[in-house]
Amino acid sequence: MEERKKEIAPKKYTARFETNKGNFDLKVTREPSPKAADRFYQLVKHRYFDNAIFYRVNPGFAAQFGTSDSTKHQRWDAV
Repeated sequence: MEERKKEIAPKKYTARFETNKGNFDLKVTREPSPKAADRFYQLVKHRYFDNAIFYRVNPGFAAQFGTSDSTKHQRWDAV
């Protein structure tokens, strides 16, 4: 199995999500959880979240999304 090239996220970065209900920014700091920050960074760079359906947003706390597109799971593994 071919190993993915690991991309290291910046120490701090912001991901902007644009939705039909308004936009929101997700601020990420790598220090407390570098592997999670790196993985999220890779997914954003590879446009994994494009056309995702956010069905629940709690400002300042959480955003949940889902999809019925089975290719999203394949894309997760490919990124």
